[in-house]
Amino acid sequence: MMKKKRSGLPDLLVGSICLSGALLMGYLFWKDINRTLVKISEVPVGSITYKHNGAQRRFQERLIWGVVQRGSPVYKGDLIRTADLSDAVISFGTGVEIGLSENSLIQVFYDTVAGLRLELSGGNIAVDAKDTGLVVSSGGRKVSVSAGSSASLDSDSESGSLSIKVAEGSASVSTAAGLQEIGAGAALIVAEDGQVEKKAQVTVISPQANQRILSRENVPGEVTFAFKTTGFTGGEKIRLDLAEDRRFSRIIQTLEDPSNTALTARLAPGTWWWRAYAVPAGQGSVLSGNSPQSGAAPPDAARGRLSVVYAPAPELRFPAEGERLSYRGAAPETPGGKEARGAAPSVRFRWSSRSNDGDSVYFLQVADNRELLNPAIAETVEGFSFTSSSLTEGTWYWRVSSLYGDGKQGAVPASGTASFSITRLHESSPPLPEEPPAAGAVPAIAAPAPAGSVYRDGTGDSPGFQPKNPGRITLDSPASFSGLDVLRRNARVRWSSSEVAGSARFILSSDSNFRGVPAASINDPPNSILLPRLAEGTWYWTVRAENSAGLDISPETPARFRVLPIPLLDRPAPAAPPADSQIDIDYILRNREPGYSGEFPSGGILFRWNSVAGANAYTFGLLREGSAEPLVRSGPSPETSYRLKEMSFLENGVYVWRVEALFVAANGDVEQHGEAGEFRFTLSVPRPGQPIPDDPGILYGF
Repeated sequence: MMKKKRSGLPDLLVGSICLSGALLMGYLFWKDINRTLVKISEVPVGSITYKHNGAQRRFQERLIWGVVQRGSPVYKGDLIRTADLSDAVISFGTGVEIGLSENSLIQVFYDTVAGLRLELSGGNIAVDAKDTGLVVSSGGRKVSVSAGSSASLDSDSESGSLSIKVAEGSASVSTAAGLQEIGAGAALIVAEDGQVEKKAQVTVISPQANQRILSRENVPGEVTFAFKTTGFTGGEKIRLDLAEDRRFSRIIQTLEDPSNTALTARLAPGTWWWRAYAVPAGQGSVLSGNSPQSGAAPPDAARGRLSVVYAPAPELRFPAEGERLSYRGAAPETPGGKEARGAAPSVRFRWSSRSNDGDSVYFLQVADNRELLNPAIAETVEGFSFTSSSLTEGTWYWRVSSLYGDGKQGAVPASGTASFSITRLHESSPPLPEEPPAAGAVPAIAAPAPAGSVYRDGTGDSPGFQPKNPGRITLDSPASFSGLDVLRRNARVRWSSSEVAGSARFILSSDSNFRGVPAASINDPPNSILLPRLAEGTWYWTVRAENSAGLDISPETPARFRVLPIPLLDRPAPAAPPADSQIDIDYILRNREPGYSGEFPSGGILFRWNSVAGANAYTFGLLREGSAEPLVRSGPSPETSYRLKEMSFLENGVYVWRVEALFVAANGDVEQHGEAGEFRFTLSVPRPGQPIPDDPGILYGF
């Protein structure tokens, strides 16, 4: 009898329903993530007026963080946070500005009666209360900053203390002893329990904790640090450390000020970290030969990050000085019968900048007078070009200024003023073709150009004739880079072009479509570009450029490369004690430290291992078998041995000693890890109180 075959239609139907549901959920999730961070039904209380690198915002009622940009609105209940090497400035309608340093988190609260209130959960903020005051809470402590005051607040996540430094005006803070006032130039540290820590304090009046200083020259310049002191009893002096990293492992300058008023340092363009603290009377001076060490400063030292920005004036590209532009447009009649000006042409303004700050924006002004009074165009632009169709016939003047947001010091650089003219062509005078026709050929007649088409006089770039294809940029990079080469800044990509680039921008991203914030962006890059430190994975890069005629010469597709994982160093081989060995009293007595005369168990065990190629440091750990928590942890150290001298806390049993080889850079960062070696041994020794002979030879008697 033939077996009845089962139909697959129900399975197909169920599968289709599940697939449709998954696609729908994915689409809704995508819409939720990419939903614009704007509340239609709520009025913002402030906005992001400046952002450098990574800053995020989360609505109080949502769980997803979104990236903020300049101009992003800030609402009641919003949480704002910054990442490493990042900062942001928030301007509120109450006349208050808040600057967030790196790794900071605040929440914004506001009502019409109590005014503005912030909750500082960690990090450092600079408060500039220009017109009205505000309240900052942190761990149950409330700081009231008066109107017309500026102060910095630093919440230490490790100790739980809150440091308040007032540069101008006054503030008050709730303490265990009640409300305490803080005047201009004073500082106060309030512990987690509300107790006030009384010690000598240094307040840095300028520069601010997250200051950016503009430099018109790409050379070191003078930066003056001004101080005020609190709690000095006499004889103390101010010490200022300047370093290349936030951990102060690479200190470049250390200055001292016996007068306790000001110090001047010479700093090149770049990012620098500073800390200022009180040095007790009688402590050696670094000016007499002592060298400061990383971590030598007290934890309550005044700290900040200073960016010296190379900020040359922008360079105008197009229209150049004296440029003559022409366009063909209709000549409509006005109701009075007079001919009106032709249809407005489209003009693309282009400029470039050699600044080392990738987050600058520009202010474009175009007017019919050289003084740029009552400009026809006054626009803030992010990028290096702007297109306008609002200009008509006549002579125009234009200028571009660099804008670096708030938290800056120094004159904002501006380009020179260039002039250009616009002329409307008559329909009877078409532009000449780009190349003259060959002998005997019939000249081609150009089709009438659409209204508003712009021509550069003398070039003949008419819509009826195609310009020659520009030579596009060629990108050159290997298929992959060693993870160590990238980490140690030894990896480069290169690009070339047969044409001279009028403006160019290098972009590096982990996204093939270059969405989001790029990993690196360089204006007018060199042909050989040193890559920044990158994580393992696939990366995409391109150079977007135009030639001097304004034609796009960018490559058609981006280049990509892969950063390979950093290989692990070899596992160290044990030298002593051997793996799976038994450590008894004989072993300990034979391996006692030379010259040691103490009694067991303080004699200890010597652990030794063989060196590993490529390693310059090792970590050692001792664990009880089956436990994940080390009883002893040591390193990184260049030594290939570790002596455990104190053994009184060890019970007899099975233990594991663990060694890992590392490569540690000069700044203390671990650049390469290794495969850990784990070796067991059994400890069987007399416990304290039992007699231990010096020579475990033959024992007679009981």
